[in-house]
Amino acid sequence: MKNAILVATAALASALMGSTAMAAGSNTLNLLQDGDLNTATVNQSGGNNNDFGITGPATQDGDHNFLTFGNYGWGVNNDNDIDKFLQQGNWNIYEGSAAGGSSGNDLNDFKQLGNGNQARISWTQNDTSTVDTVLMQGNRNTLTITQNNNANSGANNYVGLAKILGNFNGISSGNQYSHSNNDAAIHIVQYGSGNHVASSTVEGDYNRAASPYAVGAFNKVHFIRQTGLNNGQLFSNAATLGSNGNWIKVTQTGDSNNFDLSQGISTSSTQNFIALVQTGNDNMATVKENGSYNNVNASQIGNENVITANINGNNNGSGVFTNAGASALALASGLLSGDIFQSGDDHTVTLTIGTSQNQFAFSQKGGNGNSITGTISGGNGNQAVGLQDGDSNTATFGQNGASNVAVFSQVGNSNSTTITQ
Repeated sequence: MKNAILVATAALASALMGSTAMAAGSNTLNLLQDGDLNTATVNQSGGNNNDFGITGPATQDGDHNFLTFGNYGWGVNNDNDIDKFLQQGNWNIYEGSAAGGSSGNDLNDFKQLGNGNQARISWTQNDTSTVDTVLMQGNRNTLTITQNNNANSGANNYVGLAKILGNFNGISSGNQYSHSNNDAAIHIVQYGSGNHVASSTVEGDYNRAASPYAVGAFNKVHFIRQTGLNNGQLFSNAATLGSNGNWIKVTQTGDSNNFDLSQGISTSSTQNFIALVQTGNDNMATVKENGSYNNVNASQIGNENVITANINGNNNGSGVFTNAGASALALASGLLSGDIFQSGDDHTVTLTIGTSQNQFAFSQKGGNGNSITGTISGGNGNQAVGLQDGDSNTATFGQNGASNVAVFSQVGNSNSTTITQ
């Protein structure tokens, strides 16, 4: 066992390169860099049970600092951990990767405090690896977490808490450093089966990419992507808990996946956006929107998928319709506003709205045995549009209040519609 301490002060700041390799096993390393423009490189390769920042946070304190962490070596680098890491200041960068078919490599406690900071955590070609707690506090920060890749899709990887506190996170100006393929406030990618994001949270306002409400920008926001089977089965949650102008997108490809999404801290929260895409069978999703003028778009392709949406606030959708056959069945079923698409058999949609002036649309096409259930209680001026194309489909919709509209179309055999107003 070896113990190493690497210390640098501001006097060395302009020229320091700290480079440390931990090639055997059961080594520990602690780091302190105090000042600006410092660079450190840490490699854990060829051994097991190495620890970085075990006695206290490995620390870079200052501005424009850069730390590179690597854990490489095919199949031999197991249980190598970053115990505690702290970058404090502005415009700092962390690039960390663990690769090589190993397992049990964990990042336990990671913090960046300040503005304009960047972190990319890449735990690829690993099984049963954990990113436990990641906290970024400040404005205009970005975070990417990747677990496994297409070359070696591992399993049972875990993100415990990925959290950003602040405003305007995600790339919003051309002079900000950008990691390749990402300008999201939080970007999490998991390949394989049995992976889990316990909580991914952004708190603050206007956390999004530069272009407001541009469809092409929705891959550059609070973005989570999972590919594989049985992901999120225990519990997976993504939330933007600030007040206004936050975006979130989740895509899941595979079967038996699950995700919960929520936005808004009160009914005064406005202009938030949720986009959900699930491709595969037996997937589940829950969407919760708190506030007004928020937007939800969801798509499920496959069979036996379930989506539950709960809306609390006014003018969510957010769109027009304003009747005339709910704008000719939402322009002959291109739909829009808050729209939910399902393609395949045996899908279920449940929508609950407790407020006024909301516009939502549903499309279940190319399948049989699908169901739509909607409840609007205590609100006025709500509009709902539904299309079901196939056999043995059911639609049940209840609206309490004044000036509510429900327009449904069913094409096929043995379908049923019940609308109560």
